[in-house]
Amino acid sequence: NNNTEHFHFNVTVNNWVLTRQFLSANCGAHVKFITLLRTIDYVIEQFSLIVILITYVFTVCLKQYLLCNWRNPCL
Repeated sequence: NNNTEHFHFNVTVNNWVLTRQFLSANCGAHVKFITLLRTIDYVIEQFSLIVILITYVFTVCLKQYLLCNWRNPCL
């Protein structure tokens, strides 16, 4: 189920945000650590965009497929 997957993804991101806030408060002095956190943030942002793009493309393709039938094939 796409909604369930999206929900799990959101929960994962929310958990990461909370974990990151905790780690930043406790380990904020370490520059390398902050760089790592920012890198993971960046990856999550990119992943979000990829998920949105895939969902969009899949939805469009599915609509096209449902609009077509064997007498009127899709091009």
